[in-house]
Amino acid sequence: MSSPDLYAHPFSSYCWKALIAFYEHDLPFTLRMVSPDEPENSARWAELWPFKRFPLLVDGDLVLGESSIIAEHVDRLSAHPA
Repeated sequence: MSSPDLYAHPFSSYCWKALIAFYEHDLPFTLRMVSPDEPENSARWAELWPFKRFPLLVDGDLVLGESSIIAEHVDRLSAHPA
C-alpha cells in the first residue's frame, strides 16, 4: 500500500494543520509541494482540485480538500486515534 500524497505549500497555516496531523500520528505520507519550483505537482494539483486551494490529500481513489477533513481522515488511519 502506498502512502497518501499531500499537496501543500509551507506558508499556508491550513497546510500546517494537515501536516501536524500526519506528524502527530507518525504516519507516512508524501509531501507534494505546490510551487513554481515544482510544476508537475502544481499541474497535478490543479487537475485534481480545480478550485486550486490547499491542502489536498490523495489517498488511493479518495481525494480530500479541506484541512479539518484531512486531519479527521488521518486520525482514522491511525492505530491510536487522538
